[in-house]
Amino acid sequence: MLSTALSGCTLLQFDDPAEIKQQEEELEKQQSAALPDVKSLLVADHLVMDEHLTDAAGKEIAIYQARFPYFEAEDNSALQNINSYYETEFGHLTSDKDRVFKLAVEKPADVLRSSNFDYTLLNAPSGYVAVLRTFESVGSLGESGKIHTCDLFSGATGLHLKFGDVFSANKVKAVEILRKDLAEWCKKGGHDTAWLDGLSDDLLCENFTLDAKTLYIGFDQGILPDGSTLIELALEPYNPYMG
Repeated sequence: MLSTALSGCTLLQFDDPAEIKQQEEELEKQQSAALPDVKSLLVADHLVMDEHLTDAAGKEIAIYQARFPYFEAEDNSALQNINSYYETEFGHLTSDKDRVFKLAVEKPADVLRSSNFDYTLLNAPSGYVAVLRTFESVGSLGESGKIHTCDLFSGATGLHLKFGDVFSANKVKAVEILRKDLAEWCKKGGHDTAWLDGLSDDLLCENFTLDAKTLYIGFDQGILPDGSTLIELALEPYNPYMG
């Protein structure tokens, strides 16, 4: 806001909101264009855990492994923010590992308990950094599980993005397309759509990421009728609505 004295009066001049938005978009494009090839900046031996537990007889009874992304950030604030995000996430694993190992000692089993966190750095569209994380486990009864955590970051700021951040004013349309795509997925697989009808828009979209051609939607175990926890959809129908 600028103030100018004129004939004893003060005139208040406000910046044009449309102009401000345009300037912000241009700045973000410039910052995104300067984003380096993030795959070449991955640090392989940082945010890594590989812990093995043996009993008194030397038998291995539990394994806890984890690998999270971390980048050579230097003066790139976006990558620094992404690193901070994963450092915080990784910091929670030590207490979880202690819990798993304690349970393995207190309640011995005939199977090798295991927990494994891994990730894939996706080929994201320009302006984004996209990560697809997986968690696979084997429990005390030999039951296995696999879930996915989908992460999408702004290449300009490094902030973790929500569905509404990507589609902004077009979120309602994007969700409409998503529901149609998921209904078609059910139809092709011969599944009922009751699970889809019972999910709110926010729950449906809260765990997502994307690469240049694919929209990934992750779900908790027990939600999808085929027992899977990840659906991959063509990104093309959503492209016109991305902010």
